[in-house]
Amino acid sequence: MDPTTQAPQVILAKLARVYGNIFSFFIGHYLVVVLNDFHSVREALVQQAEVFSDRPRVPLISMLTKEKVLQGYIIPKGTLILPNLWSVHRDPTIWEKPEDFYPDRFLDDQGQLLKKEFFIPFGIGKRVCMGEQLAKMELFLMFVSLMQTFTFALPKDSKKPNLTGRFGLTLAPYPFNIIISKR
Repeated sequence: MDPTTQAPQVILAKLARVYGNIFSFFIGHYLVVVLNDFHSVREALVQQAEVFSDRPRVPLISMLTKEKVLQGYIIPKGTLILPNLWSVHRDPTIWEKPEDFYPDRFLDDQGQLLKKEFFIPFGIGKRVCMGEQLAKMELFLMFVSLMQTFTFALPKDSKKPNLTGRFGLTLAPYPFNIIISKR
């Protein structure tokens, strides 16, 4: 079976079996997530989720403070730069199956995290987001908590949801139906 057609919880369970344990238990009314040897799995999962939740298509406008040369083109001082992260993160010449939920694209054959220079959801350079590490941990904990608490399935005979997203300030999903059951 093609790994990109598997449900996210199946992919997460497979990664956890290979690369580390992720489990939870209750302390009083609070669900505590325990992570054991999770670094590569967490980063691959978070990076894949960030691809599907790209921030604004034109996140921040920057102005060049001095003349730059980019691929032979001279860009004059004072030029406004409008980065389009969505186009970079969904480019089929860079990414294998860019429209699929596929965290393995961020892992090598030994399960170690691959650093991809074109993966820039938090920006690059001097203006990289200060909250990157906090956002990554929060996203991972939220995702793991949902996967541990609920089972997600598509209704029988339904099509795979459209994962391209709708235009807007942030990338919003198209409407779709899903069955959520408590574990």
